[in-house]
Amino acid sequence: RWVSVFFTSLLFSLVHPAWSIPPIFLLSVALGYAYERTGNLWTTITMHATFNAVSTMLFIWVTLTQRV
Repeated sequence: RWVSVFFTSLLFSLVHPAWSIPPIFLLSVALGYAYERTGNLWTTITMHATFNAVSTMLFIWVTLTQRV
């Protein structure tokens, strides 16, 4: 199972921009681990949505606070 999680995480991260590969890979491994532990897809959906929301808020904050 963990070999599958590793390769799926690698593929998932490679379809994202190069600068985001490490955090996306770690997120994907964490999602695989969470699913294996809980067997509940909603756990991983919530984790993914939280990650995306935090990333978006950080992007907006950095964009708005940059000095021109």
